Amino acid sequence: MNGHTAAEAKYIKRAEEDDINRQLSSVRADRLSRGVLLYGPGGVGKTSLVRQMARDSSDDDTIWLDPIDVDDPECWLLSNLERRVANRLDPDNVYFAEYQQQLSQLPSSIRSDISHETIVSYLGRIKEVFAACYREYVTAQNKTVVIVFDTVETIRGSNLLLTLTQWMKALPTATLFILSGRPLVIDQGQGQQDQIEAELNSRYQGIPVTTVEVGGFTRDATRQYIGNSGLSTDLIGQEENKLVLLSQGHPLWLAFMIDYLRDEGVPPEATSYSLEYLERHLPFDREMTADGRQVHEAFLRRLVAPYRETDFWHEAIKRLAVVRQPVAKTVWQQLMSDRALPKGVLSIDQAWQELLATPWIRPRGNHRYLTLHDAVAEEFAQRLFPLHDQDQRWRHGIWQKALDIYRDLAAQAEAEVEPMLAALDDELGRFDTARPDKDPAAAHIERDLMARSAQLDTRMRELDQLKAASLYYLFLTDYERGCDQLLGTFAEAERQHDSFFQDLLVLYLERFLPGGSHSEAFNDVIRAKLVDFRNWLANDRPELYVALGIMVAKHLVEASQSDDALRFLARLPDAAANVKQRHDLYLLRGNACLRTPGRVKEGLDHFTHAINHAESLNTPDRHKLIAEAYKERGFYHRNTGQWGEADLSYRHAWETIAKARSADSPAEERDEMASIQTNWAYIKGLDGSYRDGLELVESAITIRHRMDMLADEGMSWSVCGEVYRYARRFEKAWAAYAEAEQLLQGRRYWGRLGFIYQEQAICLFQASQDGIKITPNPIGDARELITKALDLCRAHSIRGYPSALNRAGRIMGAANPDAGLKYLEDGISEAQRLSDGWFWFANLVEYAELSYVLWRRTRQPEYRANITARSEQIGQVAEDYSFPDLRGRWSLLQGHLAVHDYLDSADASILDGALDHYESGFANLAERHVASSGAASLKGEFSTFQSILGQLPANIQVAWQAKLRSAWAAAGDVSTVLLARLEELYRPAG
Repeated sequence: MNGHTAAEAKYIKRAEEDDINRQLSSVRADRLSRGVLLYGPGGVGKTSLVRQMARDSSDDDTIWLDPIDVDDPECWLLSNLERRVANRLDPDNVYFAEYQQQLSQLPSSIRSDISHETIVSYLGRIKEVFAACYREYVTAQNKTVVIVFDTVETIRGSNLLLTLTQWMKALPTATLFILSGRPLVIDQGQGQQDQIEAELNSRYQGIPVTTVEVGGFTRDATRQYIGNSGLSTDLIGQEENKLVLLSQGHPLWLAFMIDYLRDEGVPPEATSYSLEYLERHLPFDREMTADGRQVHEAFLRRLVAPYRETDFWHEAIKRLAVVRQPVAKTVWQQLMSDRALPKGVLSIDQAWQELLATPWIRPRGNHRYLTLHDAVAEEFAQRLFPLHDQDQRWRHGIWQKALDIYRDLAAQAEAEVEPMLAALDDELGRFDTARPDKDPAAAHIERDLMARSAQLDTRMRELDQLKAASLYYLFLTDYERGCDQLLGTFAEAERQHDSFFQDLLVLYLERFLPGGSHSEAFNDVIRAKLVDFRNWLANDRPELYVALGIMVAKHLVEASQSDDALRFLARLPDAAANVKQRHDLYLLRGNACLRTPGRVKEGLDHFTHAINHAESLNTPDRHKLIAEAYKERGFYHRNTGQWGEADLSYRHAWETIAKARSADSPAEERDEMASIQTNWAYIKGLDGSYRDGLELVESAITIRHRMDMLADEGMSWSVCGEVYRYARRFEKAWAAYAEAEQLLQGRRYWGRLGFIYQEQAICLFQASQDGIKITPNPIGDARELITKALDLCRAHSIRGYPSALNRAGRIMGAANPDAGLKYLEDGISEAQRLSDGWFWFANLVEYAELSYVLWRRTRQPEYRANITARSEQIGQVAEDYSFPDLRGRWSLLQGHLAVHDYLDSADASILDGALDHYESGFANLAERHVASSGAASLKGEFSTFQSILGQLPANIQVAWQAKLRSAWAAAGDVSTVLLARLEELYRPAG
């Protein structure tokens, strides 16, 4: 085999194309976007299928974009992907002019500290402009667009998947998305779901998804493949039919077979057995017999046997099978530097081109990298390497060489990127200070700065990829150093809030990590190392097993994959955990339970174990561990509605660390103090203790500012804004949010910005309701901000998504109640999925309240049915979560409905239940402030109650007021408030 004589059979049309075209016809017909999951095992031709369709299928009505490899870091900055789409669809820049303009202009909304990161953050947030231009294009041109993403299995379960699927769902018009890759390998009894399908098909802005399974060729197509090779004329008798059966129509095996025929001749399996024997034992469309499997195995082993040779081309393919990562030409050149170029090949460039022409080499979509087909690597691992490399020295030598190459390339890239970044930031700062609007050259300079920022981001992501790849090969060559370096690198990425690099590390090394979801997806040469590594980890270094397990579980919890985290944590050898690791395991299990529907209450036991464990210690950091455990238990109580217990937990945490503080306390303790105060301040604000909350959070801001912890200071400013908002001091809240935004802006804290934007949105909305105008167009600005928040939280901070949907329901629902219902309905679903107790309950109650408003306004039965349909679920949530204000609002609503039913039916028996609802509902509502939801809402709720009470007969009104007065007189702390409000219901006679 060599590059220019390798088989280059003509493309064979596949039946799966018809399935894809049927979905494409549906998109053309109704103009609604759809997704196709093109799934199949390695080697069946998924990539060649989509690339051929992209080459051949564009016409006047449909445009196919070139397939995109989703593990290409260039596309991880969405503006690069969007620019590629825009340039292909609209080369004259008619429809995408506004988007292209925004790509070329510095963000005017940021007036200070502009930097490369500021621009990257900005580029990540203008996709709504791209989506608007895209919709205008497909509508005006009446086009249908097909966008293909390949190798999607490489990002399954990562935040990159969330970013991509949310981008897809923002293009709901006339687009067919094809996602090609291997299906999820599901562990038996684990109840796993394909995350790609789940994300696309989710309730919020989901798109219909169809799975198309790709198998081998049909018998006729297999004959056609052999015929297209030009070798069929050399076959005699029944040899062609025998080869059809031996290949089983598998595209990869067919490609190897044609290559073997060309170089070696007809394999003995096609001459030694009769056609009748092969038909009986290797039937084309049925299971092989045991004898047939032996013949087939011998046939496959024979096809790869030529690769035992050590000439340049055979060695090149073998080395790619061991390297397994995408390889650029410079890497391949170094990888083959110990071999002379083959005869007739004059340069490495020529060799590279011939390599690209090999059927089992897969050029990447960016035309800069290639990989050996996964299925070839698997074939070699099973049938070649056990004989070729029995002692594994050869493969270890290749891995060591790859490690040296990638480590050197990473060092070179880092040496280039750092001065480029410093120079760009300096130019940006000087240009932003001058803002030379009247200078004719300014626009050109601005475009150049924006383009260089995007290019630099791609370069930085490639640097991260080089670092991750070098760590991958370190794992293969030295388990101990690999584990230590991964833990250190991951911890540093966490300190830097670099979620992208954390995702990338997991993407590269997930197969090694215990319980990795992709660990069994491939059967290549790495798999043998995995068995050895896991045995080493479990038997020789269980403490490292625990350390890696904590790292992965924490990442899973942060990515809201709490079910996976709990399954993962259950496998860890707890007995090997040291003191700090045992502490971390308790907290991780508690937080994973807190975020898992049906297991929330289990979390409290884990937090209590953490406290007991920390208090039993006699170590220098005992006080810090105790404080952290109490802080985490406070978060548990906060999220389950037990705010008194949360307040006590935060107080214990604060007092524990305060008692041990001294002038020389380490920075970690000051950071922990600020964290406790920030969390405690939030509870104080919710419960109406605004002054205490502000004192706590302002102190935290000062601490974090002095320690130069910009991101954490930003989050403290966010909480400060919330406390001001709960106190209805909206101007102060808006100023605090602005400080938070400025600190987080441009540092890739996009998830945190998602929280800030939704807080700003609801602040503008609530202030407007109180007649306070913070911006010239507060409602329009609120809508814009909540739209940004939804986008950012979906893609970067899914934990903030239910709250964003809740606030979108309130803001959008004010002008369009039906749209508000949709947001709240989706908020119910997402909060339930993420086990967000407060917003699960709040979205349910507010959905019912808005349905009630619409029912009263229209008397359309479907709105009343909305309430009935959710009643049982509300009751269940009310049992699990202690939110008296929400329980009170639900009781009041039930009272309102009962009165309406009485007025419609004159059935007086209904009224006793209605009064019970009002009695308990107002008592629960008055129990605590809860921002605008609890006691602060009593005035409005009593006003509603007064209008409903006025519709009842006078004698019933008098009786109700007497009964409520008697019940509330014994209501304890809330008695005074309730009785005072009750007096407002009195109306003089006449």
